[in-house]
Amino acid sequence: MKAKEIRELSDDALFQKGGELREQLFRLRFKQQLGNTEVVHQIQVSRRDLARIKTEVRTRELRAAEEAGTRLPRHQSREKRLRRTRARLNAAARA
Repeated sequence: MKAKEIRELSDDALFQKGGELREQLFRLRFKQQLGNTEVVHQIQVSRRDLARIKTEVRTRELRAAEEAGTRLPRHQSREKRLRRTRARLNAAARA
């Protein structure tokens, strides 16, 4: 998946795609442990895609915080960051 395609996805689509990639990685690791050496490249591609998605989510969080005039603490739980990001994006969409 290209970075441009990821940037065009909505927030909900990003979270959904991230979940799908985590599930796919889980299954690919099982296949690898069972001796299937053909999945190594698929694991690498899935990890890169997941990293791109996480980077885009974090970028949107920081952009929303900057627009709102607040600063996100460096260390927050993922759940708190996701809730806060969704709330900020919804508020920005309403305005």
